[in-house]
Amino acid sequence: MKNLVKKLLLGVFILTFVFVLGACNSDENNVSKEDSSDNPKQQEEKTDNEDKTNEDGTNEASTNEDNTNEYNTSEDGIEKIALFKTEDLDGNEVTQDIFKENEMTLVNVFSSACNPCVEELPHLAELSKEYSDKNIAILGINIDMDANGNPDEDSREAIKNLLSQTENNMTAVFLDDNLTNIIFDMTDAIPYTFFVDKEGNLIGERYSGYRSKEEWKEIIDKEFENLNK
Repeated sequence: MKNLVKKLLLGVFILTFVFVLGACNSDENNVSKEDSSDNPKQQEEKTDNEDKTNEDGTNEASTNEDNTNEYNTSEDGIEKIALFKTEDLDGNEVTQDIFKENEMTLVNVFSSACNPCVEELPHLAELSKEYSDKNIAILGINIDMDANGNPDEDSREAIKNLLSQTENNMTAVFLDDNLTNIIFDMTDAIPYTFFVDKEGNLIGERYSGYRSKEEWKEIIDKEFENLNK
């Protein structure tokens, strides 16, 4: 009798286990089906976002694609700085339109953690004042970003303090995605300097490493003379 009871209990246990296992598999299948059914919707939402048209008639997807180019090439083959939107040391918005304000802009890439950069910046700051009446500007690009991809605040304060020690017209900005592409496509070393005209064209030579104030004066004069030939 006892053996019969044990067999009955064992049978009930096995049936219960099979039933529970079947239910779990069914739930997993349902979840899998729900996930797969969501995918087309997700794809549709992505497509809708990619096809969204801006108020100015441009396609948002194509606008984003254009913005990720390191630099554009015009019809005459001259490299042009791509669109960018970033901020200066005071948090003001700066775009590629800054180049339109002067005939030529010296662009210096630096970091507050780079000793040659920090030694060179005061020279460039002084020159920005000296050349301001000649339609020549100096733009610094600070590559210091925090772990979240935002401007590093310690670096911001350090550079503001450094530039405040000299009378200057120099603008210093941080990276955005496009400037990051531009800079790191050009070089893997800083300080690094290049020139841009008022149309956003990259002009003249590109310069790696530290230079004295007098050396930069000679270079600026040479590049400006070549621009106006």
